[in-house]
Amino acid sequence: MFQEDEIDYNRIEETEYEGVLYQGRQFRRGETEMARLIKEVTAVETVILRSRPYLPHALQYNLIEDGTAVLLDFYSVAPTRGYDPQEVVKDIQKGISKASA
Repeated sequence: MFQEDEIDYNRIEETEYEGVLYQGRQFRRGETEMARLIKEVTAVETVILRSRPYLPHALQYNLIEDGTAVLLDFYSVAPTRGYDPQEVVKDIQKGISKASA
């Protein structure tokens, strides 16, 4: 039987998309496609995504490594709902611009 405490939330694995990495348990409910879109549109080198239960947000994102990478933290139940992808992309692009200035 699968136990929640058996999950290595620090393990990072590649996905089928170059430069898109998955940290922890993979739910695969559309979050990898959203991460690929963000990588393509923002031109960051790496997107690390994780999808976890019991979060108070649909999507939270942080720039890491001076804006060359983005960490996306999805609510696992509905990782593609509760936010506007275009607004997320615009906000990330603003953060990248500030980080590179």
